[in-house]
Amino acid sequence: MLKRLLLSLSLPLLLASCAQEPARYQSQTLNSSNKTALRIHNTLPQYAALAKEPWAPIQLDRSYLRPGTSDQNIPAIRQRLIKLGDLSAAATDQSKIYDKQLAQAMKDFQFRHGLNPDGNIGANTVNALNITPSERFAQLEASMKKWATFPQNEGSRYILVNTAGYEMNVIERGNKVMDMRIVAGKPSRETPELFSKVETIVINPTWNVPNKILKKDIAPKVMADPDYLEKEGIKIYSSWASNASVIDPTSIDWSQVSEEGFHYKMTQEPGDLNALGRVKFVFDNSHDVYMHDTPHKELFSNMQRAFSSGCIRLEQPFKLVEYFIQEDGGLNADQIYSQLETGKTKYFRLKNPMPIYITYITAWVDDKNRPHFREDVYKRDGMNNG
Repeated sequence: MLKRLLLSLSLPLLLASCAQEPARYQSQTLNSSNKTALRIHNTLPQYAALAKEPWAPIQLDRSYLRPGTSDQNIPAIRQRLIKLGDLSAAATDQSKIYDKQLAQAMKDFQFRHGLNPDGNIGANTVNALNITPSERFAQLEASMKKWATFPQNEGSRYILVNTAGYEMNVIERGNKVMDMRIVAGKPSRETPELFSKVETIVINPTWNVPNKILKKDIAPKVMADPDYLEKEGIKIYSSWASNASVIDPTSIDWSQVSEEGFHYKMTQEPGDLNALGRVKFVFDNSHDVYMHDTPHKELFSNMQRAFSSGCIRLEQPFKLVEYFIQEDGGLNADQIYSQLETGKTKYFRLKNPMPIYITYITAWVDDKNRPHFREDVYKRDGMNNG
């Protein structure tokens, strides 16, 4: 869906094709203003060169290695990080001791691969070390082509959400002016790729529980704790009509709840417990997803953040509200924050709806020319890229 939408935007792009075999790769011209795509393009020769060399798998004799320990694999790990650029080529030590210099290089490697940068070498880190340059080349090439479809000309202004990188960026004229962590959909409830426009900010939103979440998440919790709905501020209404009456949860046989057969309306009132937090951002789409606040701030400390039911949770949503107040011209800060204090729901329409791209790209090169790779949690790349 995203591909069709992006191709319809008449972007002045001409992507030159790279050789399928990185060992035969020769640098090609990439006609795109996207800075990330250009940085990837300039990085491809490095991985093409590495692909010509042997890439023997590293196999630990223990579950993990900590800095300060000794292991026969340390020299091979040291050489691997030198080739990948995380460790200086001047580090010629052949010692089997996992020293401080190597530990810092390992933390840099882990950071680039979306792993916990603690320096401990466990199964996930070893898997990432063993991904071959040929596989990384293919991952970078595919990602480059996707990045190149996003405009970065003088007139461009949009929100870019990369669910694979768990990040939301605001882009103006090719420059990142805001970034924040996000929580994306879990593998069983993937966040879709799409293009739309943010049109509305909702202060103190209510949450109407979708039947799928009701069946899979809410019903089991109610059966385990009959007071669950009251604790969470969730009410059940007899129907979706405006004059529907509140019904007693104990009158429902929760063991028989189904997605198709539940005709009541289940709503969580605004407040600190609300699953959407204090604000949500609405954009038209057929998947019924949106961006929103969350009471579960602790999830943002994880490196991998695929925990939601498909919507996008923002780490600092009011940072985005402030951006719209400054840039949209149709919002009043006093009105928004006064409404926030009331605890009541209100919709604020943007004067200038903001384009939003939600994508899924597992590789990029940052402005310091460091390649980054993420695990393909949605299995869309067709490869195991740790």
